[in-house]
Amino acid sequence: MKDIKDFEAVIFDMDGTILDSMGMWASLGSDFLKSYGVNPPSDIDDIIMPMGMYESAKYFVNNFDIDLTVEEIVKQVYASIENQYKHHLQLKPFVYDYFKSLHEKGIKMCVATATDKTLAEAVLKRVGALEFLEFVITCDEVGVGKEQPTIYLKSVEGLGSTVENTVIFEDAIHCINTAKKAGFTVVGVHDISSAKHMDMLKEKCDKYIMGYEELV
Repeated sequence: MKDIKDFEAVIFDMDGTILDSMGMWASLGSDFLKSYGVNPPSDIDDIIMPMGMYESAKYFVNNFDIDLTVEEIVKQVYASIENQYKHHLQLKPFVYDYFKSLHEKGIKMCVATATDKTLAEAVLKRVGALEFLEFVITCDEVGVGKEQPTIYLKSVEGLGSTVENTVIFEDAIHCINTAKKAGFTVVGVHDISSAKHMDMLKEKCDKYIMGYEELV
């Protein structure tokens, strides 16, 4: 692939790509159950990973001795997530330096994420990354998840670029597949949550990095 500095624009995923947050998501269910004195099965986080928040809450109510409603569980879990985004989660090493270098070269950037926009903008502002971005766009805003390329195409439009002149940074295999099918150049970013797919990611992506120190 051509050098990234030769592209007009860059679209970054957030969780697991620029934000070191996938560990939080990976143990969210088990951590919640333990906080209520439940000793969860070892595979509970794998079981609920594909579920939405409400579906996961229903699973907890139906399968564990927790004296809470589905709505109460969702509210508490969201509060825990909100606390992490607003106060604790950090950028991956060298992301800030890389953002700064792209900005100085005049390359336009945005974040395209499945995370709630309020939380995304809060964490990106706190860690100093928001100032380098043209905007943050979410799956909720475009009405569909990353199994469709809509969020990437809307990002290109907002950045005033083209598919050919835009590179996407992603860590998840299903997102990378979507981006590649839409014609984008894709840089895969290593994350512990997707490490088991590393060989496949390297094969699918135009470039694969273990960390941003490789780019600064």
